[in-house]
Amino acid sequence: MDTTFRVRYQATQANGTGAALLVEDRCGSLYLFSDGQLQLRFESEVWSQRVDTILARARSPWQPVEGDTQLSLAALPAYAASLPDAHN
Repeated sequence: MDTTFRVRYQATQANGTGAALLVEDRCGSLYLFSDGQLQLRFESEVWSQRVDTILARARSPWQPVEGDTQLSLAALPAYAASLPDAHN
């Protein structure tokens, strides 16, 4: 089973202490990744409606991420920690 993800959106928390990611698996399902783990899964058929709601309610602006780089689940925490202001 392929457990790699493409980062679609990223946001740092308002206080700059962490980051959240919206990542997509190869089947098209979207996941919210924060606090070092996958938090929510959105089925590919309904994710656009649910994600639009999450993005609209967010305290920090979500930024789209360009590119098709695939990251393993183990690599996501390091990626989130590398975002600007994610640990200052």
